[in-house]
Amino acid sequence: MVIKVITRHYPINYGSLLQAFATIKVLEKLGHHAYIIDYRRKSVYSLKYLLSKVDLNSGLKKTIFDVLRAFFVSFEHHSVERKFVKMRKRYLKLTETYYSCDGMAVLKADCFVTGSDQVWGIDRYDETYFLPFVNDGKKIAYSASFGKTDIDEKHFDKYTKWLKLYSHITVREHSAADLLNKMGIDCMGVVLDPVLLLTKDEWNEFIEEENDNTKCDDRLLVYYLHNNPELRKYVKGFSKRWNVKYATLSPTWHHLIAGGEKIYAPEIKDYIKTIKHCKYLITDSFHGTVFALLFNKKFSVILPNDGTETRIKSLLEQIKLEDRIITDLNEFSIMERDIDYNPVNEFIAKEREHSIKLLDKMIKN
Repeated sequence: MVIKVITRHYPINYGSLLQAFATIKVLEKLGHHAYIIDYRRKSVYSLKYLLSKVDLNSGLKKTIFDVLRAFFVSFEHHSVERKFVKMRKRYLKLTETYYSCDGMAVLKADCFVTGSDQVWGIDRYDETYFLPFVNDGKKIAYSASFGKTDIDEKHFDKYTKWLKLYSHITVREHSAADLLNKMGIDCMGVVLDPVLLLTKDEWNEFIEEENDNTKCDDRLLVYYLHNNPELRKYVKGFSKRWNVKYATLSPTWHHLIAGGEKIYAPEIKDYIKTIKHCKYLITDSFHGTVFALLFNKKFSVILPNDGTETRIKSLLEQIKLEDRIITDLNEFSIMERDIDYNPVNEFIAKEREHSIKLLDKMIKN
């Protein structure tokens, strides 16, 4: 079959790119010809957009600060965007580019897929991710996520209308399954994120390394996506308590103020290698957590401070590793606690098989 997938592949975010890559790989393993619909939303990082948000009545000093910040953020975004454009072209099979639903009706496929990642996020609600342009062809959703599930009545009705048009839906979090149940929409189950559908061996093959974790450096690796001063404070305390050097990995300059060695916007394979070979990982990233699990790393999580923490909590609850979530910012003993990865690996292997079977079933039935 020809399958076309709409997902959030375009943000400057390693997880977004890797889940799209993994989705295509799994669909190809199932014998299909799969492509990512190259839908690019209007950028919220363009200079024109950022300047339009400056409040000219906020006082001279603040106005000047906000204008300068707009120039900095826009320049920062466009600088790293060039790197991600190259990686998307290299690793994803893309359709022609679309900037809105207009024109997408010409897309042909035996099956259209929404997901994975926060395709139905309320913060930037976008009906394109509900595949409204599909008039001929099956529509399914794999491992879709709402991000936040606190949805107002207006959007609740809109979501219900669009989601009823899908043949089958699976989601990434239990909270998303509960929300579908409130809408009266059948959910086939909670499944793994596409990144977890590829085995450790397959990721090692992708990064062209042997299947071992022996080449570890002595650094603490910090990888975070959200502007969280508490995380930065915790990292410095952790580093001091255990007398360990740390490195901060980020695709954006402003996150590198966390201190330590700077690893700025590495190529996607080097991103995976850096996590694979670190001594310990502290992150607020869902996909950072996923790769720590795949490579059986010691890690701890400080939950995001933007209301999207359900996806990490749901995953860690399933594998009974909720104790890796930091709740006391003065508690550093977690480094001493080993992780028994045998039951974790067994759970992921079992759920991987189940998730792939469900995906195959949704496509064929």
